[in-house]
Amino acid sequence: MKKLGLILFAFMAMCACVMAQEQGAGRQRGQRANGMPQFNKEQMVKMMTDRQVERLKLTDEQTAQMKVLNEALITEMMNQRPQMGNPQAFQEMTPEELEKMRKEREKKLTEMQNNYITLVKVVLTEEQFSEFEKMQKERPQGFQQGNRPGGQGRPRGGFGRGNN
Repeated sequence: MKKLGLILFAFMAMCACVMAQEQGAGRQRGQRANGMPQFNKEQMVKMMTDRQVERLKLTDEQTAQMKVLNEALITEMMNQRPQMGNPQAFQEMTPEELEKMRKEREKKLTEMQNNYITLVKVVLTEEQFSEFEKMQKERPQGFQQGNRPGGQGRPRGGFGRGNN
């Protein structure tokens, strides 16, 4: 139990640092280009945790622990998004550079997801973890090539691509 407490404390400390950085950015978001709502981090964590509480029948203690893990995961994933402050920089990159950047990002996201699953396994019972794995297989894998939500495998935007 001490090990779990230490892991949760580490995630909470990491979240605090990231939140401090995000507050400085102060971005407002409304909708994506395709009309879908753009959720903020708190909304995403709440939706994710609520879905887990419902499907996995979490106890109050498990719910609190999963909320911390979900917040850490969402924060890390948001930090991995490419910064679109200078779209011109993407247009000037070669296809090889863009592909290398995409592969590095995909590798980091996969590593993050694997770490998350390892920590979730500590929190859940065997039966709950089995159901969690089913949930993972059902969810769209947005960062995997060829399976982007709403994109049918097409690259987003068009930065650096000759065929806008």
